[in-house]
Amino acid sequence: MHARHHRPVRALAAATASVVLLGGGLTACGTSSGEADPAAPTADRGGSDGRQGDGLVRTAVAALPTTAYDGFQITVGDLDRAAELGDLERPTDPADEAAVAAWVQGLTGIGGSTDLGLEVPQVLGGASALDQTSVADETGTWLGDARWYGELAAPPARTSVVEGTIDVAHLAATYDGESDADGGRWTVGEGEDLSTHPDDASPVRRLGQPLHLDVAADRLTASLTEPDLALAVAGDRGSEPALDLASALDAHDVYAARVVVGRFDGGVASLPAAFDAVAVGLTGQEGDEEVVVAYAHDDAAAAEENADAVADVLADDPAGAPLEVTGTEVDGDVLTVTLRMTDDAPVRTAWTVLDRRAPLVSHR
Repeated sequence: MHARHHRPVRALAAATASVVLLGGGLTACGTSSGEADPAAPTADRGGSDGRQGDGLVRTAVAALPTTAYDGFQITVGDLDRAAELGDLERPTDPADEAAVAAWVQGLTGIGGSTDLGLEVPQVLGGASALDQTSVADETGTWLGDARWYGELAAPPARTSVVEGTIDVAHLAATYDGESDADGGRWTVGEGEDLSTHPDDASPVRRLGQPLHLDVAADRLTASLTEPDLALAVAGDRGSEPALDLASALDAHDVYAARVVVGRFDGGVASLPAAFDAVAVGLTGQEGDEEVVVAYAHDDAAAAEENADAVADVLADDPAGAPLEVTGTEVDGDVLTVTLRMTDDAPVRTAWTVLDRRAPLVSHR
């Protein structure tokens, strides 16, 4: 589909502060291969009512094209739950700089008094999250209108899903594409998939890459590659290890999560048994936060072996995060570990176990 070049139609909001979000690097171990029919019917197109009993993390994983890659990272955030936990007030206007700054600081715990440790996905502005006017211009939604999000990164590919209020009329008026009463499909920018255009960069498209959008009811799916978008909206349902770990996190009602599938080779100080995927989630009230780590193994014996070793591995890590194991549970080949913060360190420091591939999340 040919799309005309886009220039934002609203005035850009000036950023009032700099927000730097934690995020570990990830190299894709596979290539996109989805060629699903984007028009194929699926119960998951249409928002929260299509969850079919899934928890939010599992819903996000199932809405993303995880079967197209051997290695990837997914970031999930439940903004409704986070707002409740942090007693945060949502901004109502993306151009309200003060309200947007307070919302972003409350969600991320960076520069504010509330510490929730969420990570803003690139589709909602990422490290440039304070410029929500540009985000709303390009995607038809923004951080104040989103209820939850999930974002898959398999560099250089990226696919995101956002549920909330989507301004379909704005998208239809701004871009060339197909639309109807429930949604439509559009492309932001021009060029081949993953091609870079620095002069057309934005908070959503840091290198100016074309971005493909699909809206169905209250769900936006956005991808840097058309095959991944088609696979996602046709109902990919997700890779088995990622879905299993998502269910383990949902059992603990996490409001923020990272699910990583890939290689986890470590040293002799790491966990003894191999696993194919790991996930970290945050849950609990401020001041009583809990961190949940889940692992997907080949069999129950490996899960049991790591359950017996995980507390000692964490305690023996000289650069370990301020965490203490409070419980372990093995369900088939999935090990779930609950931990608590042991000092006043920011909750977002829990992500550092993934960022530095700590012994807690790697195996010998």
